[in-house]
Amino acid sequence: MSIHDDELERLLTENASLREENALLRAENLELRALVEALTKRIEDLERQIGASGPPPFVKANKPPRQNKERKKRNLRFCRRRDPCPTDVVVHVPETCPDCGHRL
Repeated sequence: MSIHDDELERLLTENASLREENALLRAENLELRALVEALTKRIEDLERQIGASGPPPFVKANKPPRQNKERKKRNLRFCRRRDPCPTDVVVHVPETCPDCGHRL
């Protein structure tokens, strides 16, 4: 056997293994396409069921906005009036100057 015969034998063996691998991949590809088609149909069925039944249970229903009622007017004597003569007089004088910090 010459170098060409050995090379030819190696290439024929490699070609046969590649053809076998190709056939396996084609079969797997067909299975996966069938699975994708079945899952796509299942998704469409589930989407139709969801669309027919309305929103999921965790979603609150929309309520129409409420109209604000006009507030009831209070009478003028509602709040407490100040006493005309004060009981205590408190003189507030700062102890230090706010700018320089010296004692006043």
